[in-house]
Amino acid sequence: MTNFTKEEFRIRYGYDLDQIIPDDHDSSSKTDRAIADVTELIKEYILSASPRFDFDDVSEAQNSYINTASMEQLIWHYINTDFSRRSGYNAVTDGYQPMADLQQRVICPNAKRILNNHIICRCF
Repeated sequence: MTNFTKEEFRIRYGYDLDQIIPDDHDSSSKTDRAIADVTELIKEYILSASPRFDFDDVSEAQNSYINTASMEQLIWHYINTDFSRRSGYNAVTDGYQPMADLQQRVICPNAKRILNNHIICRCF
């Protein structure tokens, strides 16, 4: 399996990952680390639903779907969320959502849909 590239991300979404990912202690590799991290998160989601999924034997189509889900996850994390959604704060009730509810939203809805429709349901 091969991860998506920052160029593929730029073509799909129009964003330069080097610009949207915040700088940290090693800004020279921040983009590569972000891509690797989001891909690992997506792999873990796949394995939680399909423990025998073999990432060493991934077809080109499966790789494309996994990368699309990974890109959706990355754009959701850096562009489409705000702190209140990630923290679980609900301004209407002036309280926080239960941790179990937040953990269910670790993977964004679009990534889940792609994986459930094209990867997970096809593993059986």
